[in-house]
Amino acid sequence: MSDPYSRKSGIPSDFYDYVPLRARITLYLAVFFIFSVIGFLFDLAAASHGRSCLRLLSWAALSGIVATGWAFAFLRGLKKTLFIAIWVPATFVAFAIARPPIRFDATVLPSAIGCLVSVVVGYVLFVIFIRNQASTTLRLLTEMSLAAQIHDSLTSPIDLETERLEIFGRSVASQEMGGDLLDVLPRHGAVDVLLGDVSGHGVRAGVVMGMVKSAIRMKLRQAAGLDGLCDELNAVLNEVGTPGMFVTFVAMRFEVDSSVRYASAGHLPILHVRAADGALIEHGEAQLPLGVVDSETYSVEREEATSGDLFVLVTDGLTEVFDDAGDQFGWERLVEVVRTHTSESRPSIYEAIMDAAASFGVRSDDQTIILIRVKPATAPGTGFA
Repeated sequence: MSDPYSRKSGIPSDFYDYVPLRARITLYLAVFFIFSVIGFLFDLAAASHGRSCLRLLSWAALSGIVATGWAFAFLRGLKKTLFIAIWVPATFVAFAIARPPIRFDATVLPSAIGCLVSVVVGYVLFVIFIRNQASTTLRLLTEMSLAAQIHDSLTSPIDLETERLEIFGRSVASQEMGGDLLDVLPRHGAVDVLLGDVSGHGVRAGVVMGMVKSAIRMKLRQAAGLDGLCDELNAVLNEVGTPGMFVTFVAMRFEVDSSVRYASAGHLPILHVRAADGALIEHGEAQLPLGVVDSETYSVEREEATSGDLFVLVTDGLTEVFDDAGDQFGWERLVEVVRTHTSESRPSIYEAIMDAAASFGVRSDDQTIILIRVKPATAPGTGFA
């Protein structure tokens, strides 16, 4: 496979194809006006031989056009021999037609030459800077793009329907890579729903999130229950984590019967809307996040999930949205949005929550929502089918 980067500059050969047209125009205009100064220098050096406004403008325009042509050739990586064979003779012909002065005023000639040399040297250094920084910046952008792709694969949208449940989940990162975790694992009739939030955001949080997700899947693939899951994750994070790094986490397992078991580690409550009476219940013990204290132990609780019930899981990127006055969107506003839209479809509830947060203030952290609705019962004596 050929290397898309040029050997000399480290810039992909088609790099400038990805530069927006407006940016390219701005660059070439900058080159044009920088080197149009040479035309004015000609005029200053020939001041004692008569001055002409038309001649002055033609020299300035010609100097700018010639320099822009050279810049275009070298920035685009055109074949130098072909370009030189055409552009150099054309340059001499153009200057011959414009007839720049061949005699200069000796009193200003040193200053004119100094200005000319300064312009050329400054431009060369400017180009070297651009080429070096373009290489570095492009590589960083490429790596960030790859990180974003990895993040998308780790936080793929969820729209799953099982025999018993309807599950809808989305994660929106505040940067190219986020630290929120969402996952659904149907296994042997049960369904595990997982949501986590790594402290901070960006690449560091995303890497930790990927590690945690892999560890969870490895554990649950062994047909393990939720008992001990948080304890083991906490132990691992305390061993490999860095100071100040922690993960809030909630795991729910919808069993084959009508029960749901859940474990929470410092996460926002599970919001449970009961279909039977419309009550909104908050589940989740006030335990420490994962990775804070290695001796922390986590309990697993049990609740009933009956026909039509709705469970809502969110990360604090939604509740911690601030308006211009510094007020927080908060948990109560989120609960009120859910209460208002409970009877609607899962995508509609998701959009209502996201719209309410977006209209309140600017997103500064990753935002993730998982909605689980228990399907209406089709057989007596069970909350599921």
